[in-house]
Amino acid sequence: MTITIDDANRVAFPAAIRDRAQIKAGDELEVFVSAGVITMVPKLPVAHSEYTPEERRRILDAVRAADVEPEYGPFRDGDDVAAFLESNSSEFESRPRKAPY
Repeated sequence: MTITIDDANRVAFPAAIRDRAQIKAGDELEVFVSAGVITMVPKLPVAHSEYTPEERRRILDAVRAADVEPEYGPFRDGDDVAAFLESNSSEFESRPRKAPY
C-alpha cells in the first residue's frame, strides 16, 4: 500500500493499516530511520505506569524472598521428582488448587 505525505509533512494511515497495527488516535509511535528505511512502532508503556507503588513493593518483596527461601529442584530425573513429592505430599495437599486455565 502506498500513502502520501501531505503539504504540511503529515502522514495519514488508512483505517486498514491502523486496525492491523492495533493503533488508534492519540497513541504514541517511536520512529527509527536506518539506511533510508523509516520504521514506526507503538511506544511501549513505562514499567512505572503498569504497576502501582504497592504492587511494585510486593513484587520486590517477593523477589527478595526468593533469594532467601529454599527452592525446589533441580531434580536429576522423574524418580527424583516423585521421591520429593512423596516426602512432601502433606505440604502440597494442603495448598488450594488453581484452575488449569
